Amino acid sequence: MTIRYQTTRADDAVPRHRMRAVAEVRCRFGYRRLHVLLKREGYLINHKA
Repeated sequence: MTIRYQTTRADDAVPRHRMRAVAEVRCRFGYRRLHVLLKREGYLINHKA
């Protein structure tokens, strides 16, 4: 019998597309600054931070 892992991860396609759009406009920003900008827009990126 084989049991396969079922992920419980939410679909993050929308925040990922938004992050890429912001990164194209502000190409000098790193991932930390992009995280702050997306957090201000209301996206929940990391529940621990």
